[in-house]
Amino acid sequence: MANPQDLFIIVVDDDEDDLLILTETFKKTFPDCQIETFSSGSGLLTAVGAINRPPQLIILDWMMPGLNGIELLIEIRRAVQFASVPIILLSAVIEPEIQLQMATYGGNGYFVKPATFSEWQTLVNELTAQYELH
Repeated sequence: MANPQDLFIIVVDDDEDDLLILTETFKKTFPDCQIETFSSGSGLLTAVGAINRPPQLIILDWMMPGLNGIELLIEIRRAVQFASVPIILLSAVIEPEIQLQMATYGGNGYFVKPATFSEWQTLVNELTAQYELH
């Protein structure tokens, strides 16, 4: 279980609003947590070598230009420091095929993107419980 002061989460999403609201929601729940955000998969892959400690959770958007969430998942799983980190995908739609691919390539969860702040808070609460972030 992560200490809230040590909690480190990586979020990759090309939608600035989703990055902002997810960051704010985690910060509301864990004021001292560190959240590293990237607006593209290539941005994260470029920074992998500079990330000194593994995060407790990685959250990927599924639909992004360039590398999509599944392609990024495959690349992330190749990095030793991320081998055992839970990785979840967020999507605006439910896609059973994507859920299957996510599980096949080492993803840990698939969630539909929330539409309201209270739904984002519910998602953060679910992630907190499921991945023992508290």
